Amino acid sequence: MATPIRWMKVQRKMPSNPDIKKWYPALAPITTVGLDDIIQGIVEKCTLTAVDMKACLQDLQNVVIEQIQRGNAVDFGELGRFRPRMSSHFYNKAEGVYGSGGRDVADTVYDTDGTTVKTQGVTTNDIKAIGISFYPFKKIKHALTLCNLTFQYNGVKRPVV
Repeated sequence: MATPIRWMKVQRKMPSNPDIKKWYPALAPITTVGLDDIIQGIVEKCTLTAVDMKACLQDLQNVVIEQIQRGNAVDFGELGRFRPRMSSHFYNKAEGVYGSGGRDVADTVYDTDGTTVKTQGVTTNDIKAIGISFYPFKKIKHALTLCNLTFQYNGVKRPVV
């Protein structure tokens, strides 16, 4: 059986009423597994050397970055998918939003706070953030279902019942 996941008790404010505090179970501080640990784990299971595996993973990282920068999703089969994501200000009319080949159409725009008004077409200034999301597929999701895990609190291991 795998090593149990450690957890602890934490006190947090209630989102609906910050004056009220409740106790919750939360993951204990985690250990970060670095690239060298991943490489060693793979090398123990295949015929590649650590140097070859490191070069392969670095090249994989570079290709993923190139594809994400092009706006593409990168699918890793049963592992999952990386894809770009974006958050932006919203417009009341579709005419205010244009894509490639479109034109800048004036429109009344409300910022995310619902009050700030802008009267211009969409520009790159309306994009608030760009990021990357990872969407795990079935095999990875199943690995983290409660029926597959054991938890540890104060040194005592307990399966989820």
